[in-house]
Amino acid sequence: MEKRTYGTRVYFLRISLFVALTVLLSWVSLPFTPPLTLGLFAITLSLYLLGGVGGIITVTVYLAMGAIGLPVFSGFVGGVGHFASATGGYLIGYLLYALTYATLCRVLGEGNKRRLVYSAAGLIILYASGSVWYAFVYLGGSDSYFASLLVTVVPFIIPDAIKIALAYLVNKRLSKIIKMGENK
Repeated sequence: MEKRTYGTRVYFLRISLFVALTVLLSWVSLPFTPPLTLGLFAITLSLYLLGGVGGIITVTVYLAMGAIGLPVFSGFVGGVGHFASATGGYLIGYLLYALTYATLCRVLGEGNKRRLVYSAAGLIILYASGSVWYAFVYLGGSDSYFASLLVTVVPFIIPDAIKIALAYLVNKRLSKIIKMGENK
């Protein structure tokens, strides 16, 4: 019984650490046009290292913290009103990304190379959520969806693919270290 309790504590400690990492990396803004944050990297890494459920919990806690007003989102902002902003669809998209990844893992099985495919599928859902929201909230309607794609998706495809690939590589290295620590 004690070993199971210890394992549960460690699991939730890891989730807490990934929530903190997501907050910190969401604050990091790389000086490109448009500016890039590393939130997607943190969320993807949490999915890889904690599994689908742990990743979903991480994203949910992160979003809940922002919703209650903690300044956890990019630009040190928070509050439920931020979900109604032009980028609110991307915040919800983070959760959809995690849900897509977790569902594909559960249905199709989890494998090292499959993670990249599942992440790509989740990224498509994330982009759809964010760009549709942006088109309706910021550009004023569905007829501006193509313009929304040009602003909210096209500039981010390569950087986001790099973030996912980097998370994959970091995961491979950290997984070995974590397994070594668990076997001691």
